[in-house]
Amino acid sequence: MTNGGGTPNLVFPAGCQTADLATDPTGATPMASNCGDYRNGFGPGIDNATGLVADPNKGANRYALTLGLDYAMTPNAMLKFEVRHDRATQNTFFDVGSSTFKKDNTLFGASTVVSF
Repeated sequence: MTNGGGTPNLVFPAGCQTADLATDPTGATPMASNCGDYRNGFGPGIDNATGLVADPNKGANRYALTLGLDYAMTPNAMLKFEVRHDRATQNTFFDVGSSTFKKDNTLFGASTVVSF
């Protein structure tokens, strides 16, 4: 069983399988709402009013932008900064603060790399 490449090692629940393109060349055969989106691996959006999957037959398209900055503190130590912004066409990102799903997500990161 494949997962569309979006999430490694993900196994969908029993009864979930990829579309049979021989019987449905469009790949639009409906699946159960807990099966995810087998077409692009990112899954359907969530309706915040009901908390349910908005349309189990339509997966979200995802876009991402990552910017990074490296600063060499010494010849053997580097400080790295990164900001990443993800956006989707549906509410797929869970916001912990509001306990709702939203269409975008921003992440900041910093790390120190020491080589020896």
